[in-house]
Amino acid sequence: MKTSETLALEYGLNDVHATELYSLISDLSSKGFTHSGSLSNYIKENRLGDDYPNISGIVKMKRDEDTWDFEGGFPSNIYRIVCIELNLQNKKSGAISTGFTSYKNLNKNKITVSNLKFKSETKTS
Repeated sequence: MKTSETLALEYGLNDVHATELYSLISDLSSKGFTHSGSLSNYIKENRLGDDYPNISGIVKMKRDEDTWDFEGGFPSNIYRIVCIELNLQNKKSGAISTGFTSYKNLNKNKITVSNLKFKSETKTS
């Protein structure tokens, strides 16, 4: 298994993200997840946002004209790494990520999912 230092170097991550990613991979590799959605549900249901507050959170998703908040997700760069390192598949639903807010920032700002705004949604005058 790779170390947090190896993950940082290989994927260009800062120390905090590499350490949390290493912990996530170490903690969850034995759970047998095959799809990224199952991993995200596990993170949400077991309130693991406290364990990985900087790399997990809420992802704003979009497919066609529909948008929704996906709890227990990762920013795109971390998502790609998690899928590689844990050999996960996705549903290939055609949905794309349009924003991300970490659990750390949610807790820091006391933001709730219902009033969550992403940079990509804000309009400038």
